[in-house]
Amino acid sequence: MDDRPLTELIVEYLAWLEGLKNASPHTLRAYRTELYSFVDHLAPFVEPVPLSRFVALELRIYLAQRRQAGETDATLARRRAALGSFGRWLVKRGVLAANPAKSLPRTKNLLRPLPGVLSVEEASRLVETPRAPLPLEERDRALTLLRENVGLSPKVLAKLKVGEVDAGYGVIDSKACRELRLPEPARRALAGYLKFRETLEPKSEHLFLNGNGWPLHTRGVVKAIAVYRKGRALRARDSALLELLYGAGLRVSEAVGVGAENLDLERGLVTVLGKGGKERIVPCGETAAAALAEYLELRELLRPQTERLFLNRNGGPLTDRSVARLVKDYAEKAGIGRAVSPHSLRHSFATHLLEAGVDLRLIQEMLGHASLDTTAVYARVAVGRWREVYDRAHPRARFQQRLL
Repeated sequence: MDDRPLTELIVEYLAWLEGLKNASPHTLRAYRTELYSFVDHLAPFVEPVPLSRFVALELRIYLAQRRQAGETDATLARRRAALGSFGRWLVKRGVLAANPAKSLPRTKNLLRPLPGVLSVEEASRLVETPRAPLPLEERDRALTLLRENVGLSPKVLAKLKVGEVDAGYGVIDSKACRELRLPEPARRALAGYLKFRETLEPKSEHLFLNGNGWPLHTRGVVKAIAVYRKGRALRARDSALLELLYGAGLRVSEAVGVGAENLDLERGLVTVLGKGGKERIVPCGETAAAALAEYLELRELLRPQTERLFLNRNGGPLTDRSVARLVKDYAEKAGIGRAVSPHSLRHSFATHLLEAGVDLRLIQEMLGHASLDTTAVYARVAVGRWREVYDRAHPRARFQQRLL
């Protein structure tokens, strides 16, 4: 391979432009400026800059940094035109087999800003928000387990007094029921509630209180148990949905279209139907698979009326608009101080993979993009990592490092 310094080849190219193509002084000046700017961009890493650094990855990094520096679309288009023309000349001369600048997206799509890309910490905080405990959840869990595992009626539960319960030993001795020894899950739930109970500022000796500290009556017990059951299912749904959007990078339309039959939780895979009816298989990760498994166990509590995986509280299919509202609400609860949409999680999925060194074409397949140009917009937010990956992986880059 001809690996002469880029500056030598640029001199030959500009002479060809002036002599054979009769380019104007303005064009010559503009192309000279743009090409040497690219050389200056690489000079801190290797000197002289060899032809082997004129590759698509370096070009994307260069333009991404120019975008980050605040350059306009017109300026970026001019840089792209100069690099593309130089690349075509190298191919015509037989120096390169293909023009690396050809894969750069056009101006309107050139490394455009991405809406709502989250940091790794923000994305993790968002998807974990549905698992945060609710104010009266300790009480409602204890009520539910005492009802389901011990068989105490709502009427009896409403009559229990604090002094009749020994959560340490797991014993209830009350006038309302015979002496009972509690199974371990119920004992732990009751112990957790008793710690929480003091925060309600109790105004009664009754065991179970409402949010104002007054006794919870029979009807309130029934309602609390019903709300807890459905609430668990809905929160498990939300957790699974957010984990899937971020863990697999799905479009919102793809996520709401998933059915239980599309999941392979043992291998952490999900089959989705993308744009144009194209089917693809995407890895969703261990955390998302675990969240989906938990939701599937509780899904029947929502009384399904559809084969779709994600249900609304009435058992019907969850819509794109509902998902957008859920993501917005959880982002606010997570303290993310800007607009976040389902597509923000898709952008974050791609960006974080790219920053970790995953190949752009593999990300293209996972996202279901028809063109690599569409995926290339993520180069803007992963410039530093791309540089590190390139310098570690490219044989010529490693050679130059050994010399330094």
